[in-house]
Amino acid sequence: MSDSGVVTVRYRVTGSVAFIALAKQMVRSAGLMLLVPAAGVYVTGWALLHPGGEVGAGSGLLMVGLGVVFFLGMPLAQTRALMREPGFGGEMVLRITDAGMELKSGGVKSRVDWKGVRRVTEMREALVMHLKPAGFWIVPKGRLSAEDLEAMRALLQPHVRGNLRAGKKPRSTS
Repeated sequence: MSDSGVVTVRYRVTGSVAFIALAKQMVRSAGLMLLVPAAGVYVTGWALLHPGGEVGAGSGLLMVGLGVVFFLGMPLAQTRALMREPGFGGEMVLRITDAGMELKSGGVKSRVDWKGVRRVTEMREALVMHLKPAGFWIVPKGRLSAEDLEAMRALLQPHVRGNLRAGKKPRSTS
């Protein structure tokens, strides 16, 4: 729902949406680290094809394991922490104004002015609001109307850094 200069949206965050958004964000922000598990696969393959050589399969498997922990374990830990929050899974109300953003969830109300928003990342499934010094809010796009999404982008764009994609259609969750 949108008034001039104010957008209010109601939504629910699920564990799967949170995990996907956080895992994608991890890959985007630390993409070069993907070279570690890729090199691990290469080293493991080399060691298996050339047994008794200087390179052992153990070092390759270690690099693959580190990649799995980094790119899947960290988003999983963040998602589990998010799911322990009192209002998780319930209705959330996000209100965006020219002054900042306000989130109501499970009887808790949080307010952040624009100086407290580091950036906003838009993905196919969700918008992720990165807060200062740490933290994030996830807004699943699948349940938002096209009008609410465009109004959110219009209010967010002048205030935050990010890759808001005007006209990008959300993936249907129904």
